[in-house]
Amino acid sequence: MSENETSLYGLQVLSRCGSGAYGDVYYCQDVSGKHVALKVISKGKIGSGWERELKGITNYRRLTENSSLLLNIFHVGEDESNFYYTMEPADAVADAEEYIPDSLARRLTAGALPAENLISVLRDILSAIRILHEAGFAHRDIKPENILFINGKPKLADLGLLSPLSGTVTQLAGTLDYLPPEERSRELSPDTRDSRQRNDLYAFGKIIYCCITGNGADQFPSLPRKFPLTLQNKLFFRLAIRLCDKEPSKRLAQLSDVVAAFDDTVRMCQYGEKVSDKLHYACSTLYRNFVCACSHLFKSAMRHWLLSLLCLAALGVCAWYVWPRPPYDITKEQTKAYRRDDLGIEMRIPMEWEVLSSQTAKEWLKDIKDDKKDLSEQEKKRMEFFASLLEHVCDYIICDYAEPNPDNVTIQTVPIPGKELMEVPDDDLRVGMQQLFKGELGFDTKIYDFKRLTLAGRPCMFIDLSHAPGTRVNNYMFALSDKCFAIALTARQETFFERREQFKSILTTLKFKENNGE
Repeated sequence: MSENETSLYGLQVLSRCGSGAYGDVYYCQDVSGKHVALKVISKGKIGSGWERELKGITNYRRLTENSSLLLNIFHVGEDESNFYYTMEPADAVADAEEYIPDSLARRLTAGALPAENLISVLRDILSAIRILHEAGFAHRDIKPENILFINGKPKLADLGLLSPLSGTVTQLAGTLDYLPPEERSRELSPDTRDSRQRNDLYAFGKIIYCCITGNGADQFPSLPRKFPLTLQNKLFFRLAIRLCDKEPSKRLAQLSDVVAAFDDTVRMCQYGEKVSDKLHYACSTLYRNFVCACSHLFKSAMRHWLLSLLCLAALGVCAWYVWPRPPYDITKEQTKAYRRDDLGIEMRIPMEWEVLSSQTAKEWLKDIKDDKKDLSEQEKKRMEFFASLLEHVCDYIICDYAEPNPDNVTIQTVPIPGKELMEVPDDDLRVGMQQLFKGELGFDTKIYDFKRLTLAGRPCMFIDLSHAPGTRVNNYMFALSDKCFAIALTARQETFFERREQFKSILTTLKFKENNGE
C-alpha cells in the first residue's frame, strides 16, 4: 500500500501505526465509524511459512472470543499477495496530535511503572500468557513494544510469531534481549514445546525487570542508582532473577510454578514477608544451587567420561583404604584353645596360628639359617635372640611364615619373683630393658610406652618397644608368687598395627586357673 492510499480492504486508513519485517499495521475506521487496527502481512516476505502463520492467527481468533485478557481479532482474510486481520486498536496516547498507540514500551520511557499499577499490569500479562499456553500456543515475542493497553488493560499484541505448541518450528523467533542466553547461541534447529513455553516465561521475567526499574532488558540485572528498595520492588526483582537466571536449571520454567511464585509475591507485598517465607526462599535457593552444581558435574563427566571413570575408580580405592574397618573381634573368628598348665593360664588364639614347642621352634629356626646363606647381620642377631628365648621354658606361636622374620607371640617364664619385679621403680625397669638388649645383641632399644595395669584380674606391666630394626614388640609381664611370665607380640613394622589389634582382642580371653602356684 502506498503512503497516499486512504482505504484498504474496505477500511478507511487513518494512520500508519507501525511496520515490521513481514508487514504493516494501520489504524483504520470502518463504514460504521468503528475504529480497528489492521495488520497486513506479505506472503512473499514471510516465505513458505505464511500458511502456518495464517492458520495460527485463525485458531487464535477462536480463542479470543471468550477472553477479555487477549487481543480480540474481528476478521481474518487473504488475497493473492497478502493475508490480513483486523483487531482491537490500542488506546491513544493522551495529548498526542495524531494517533499513537499506548504500549508498555511507551509508558516505560517515563521510567518504572507506578507502584500502585505494577501488580495489576503484571497479573494481566501473566494471565494472558497462561491462557495462550493452556490453549496450546506460544507467543514467542513478548516484549514491552508488543504489550498494548486497550481500555486501560494490557494485552499481548503482534501475533505474527504466534505458534502452536504442538508443532515444530525451525526458525529462531523473538527479540534477542528477551530470549534466554542458550537460545541466542542455538543453531537453527527444531525447537520444542517446552523450549517455546520457557522462552515466554523468561521474557515475562524481563518484563518484570523493565517495569520495576525502567531499564531496558539489555541492562538486566543491574539496578538504577536511585532504585527505591521497597518490599514490593525487592520481591519482584527476586522473581525476575528466578525467571531469568543465567543457569537454566535454576529458573522457574513451568507455568504452574511461575503462577504460584507470582501469587506468593503478591501476597507478601500485601501482607509482608514472614519468617517462614524467608526460610522457604533460603532453602529453595540452596536446593537450586545444589541441583545446578550436580547438573554441571554430570555434564562435565559425560564430556570427559574416561577421565571421570578413572577418577571414580581412584576415589573408590582411596575410600576403601581410609574407610574405618570394624575392630578385630576374636569372638567372631574361628579359634582354638591355648593352655600353659605350669603357669595356670588359658586363652583363645586364631585357628591359623600355630603353637610350636621350644624344640620344634629351634629346629625351624636352624632350617631357616641353613637355607638362607645371605642373611644380614641384623637378621642373624634377631634369630640368635629368638634362639636365646627358646632356651628358657617358652612357647612360640607363629602368626605367619614370613621368613626370616615371622610375626609371633611368645609365652616365656622369667626367674624373678613376682613381688620383687613389681616393686622395681619404673625408671629402673626402663633402663634395665634398654641395657638388656643392647648388651646381649647390640640393639638400640626404644621404649614407646610403659605402664602398670591389671589384666584378667592380675597385676602386670605393659611395655611397648622396639629393639631390632623393622620390628615392634608389645610385652605384658605378669607377676606370680615365685616367678613372672611374659606374653609378648613381635611383629614387623608393616603388619604391627593389625597384629596389635588381634593381640589385644586375644588377651581379653586370657584366664587364670585357681591354685596356679601363687
